[in-house]
Amino acid sequence: MAFIERAVGALPVIVVTGMIALAQMSALGSSLAAVDEDEGTENPASAAAHLDHAKMPHPQVVEQAVDEGRRACDEAGGTRFAARPGLVRTGDLTGDGRADYVVDFREALCVERSTLFSGTGGWEVRIYVARPKGGPVRVFTGHVLDYELVKSSGRREMRFRLHGSFCGRFGTERCVKQRRLDLQPFVFRNR
Repeated sequence: MAFIERAVGALPVIVVTGMIALAQMSALGSSLAAVDEDEGTENPASAAAHLDHAKMPHPQVVEQAVDEGRRACDEAGGTRFAARPGLVRTGDLTGDGRADYVVDFREALCVERSTLFSGTGGWEVRIYVARPKGGPVRVFTGHVLDYELVKSSGRREMRFRLHGSFCGRFGTERCVKQRRLDLQPFVFRNR
């Protein structure tokens, strides 16, 4: 009986330790490429690796997005906002030769509020497209499970894997939407 009492008494420590380890693993994540079994293409985790880490200084609107994440963490009671270098990525997403930006909150962690930027619907992503004159403009803010750059009919597009509800399905069911990026803002709506 004493053994059972000691084991039950140790359970909260084991659970908390396991939760901390899982949160740390989730926060650090793996940047290794994975293969999408359904389509044989790279998962967006590797697609993001095809974009460069944006060097400072970032354009003002991009830096504002990072600051908004930092403030959201503070307001949610987080103890620290931590970001890996891949939080802000850059590359030519539209094919016009200009630098576009992705703020990928998969690369951010709000300590003590680890689900602030992510959940069953994915993580928050913001996309900024370069204008011919002036700085980039935000064209997308939303939660995605994954994203990747693809070529379709010789044009660059982004393919998004979303929560199933965006395709009139259940959350675990596959939902893929593809979009050519330009200066037009867009959203994905639940059906």
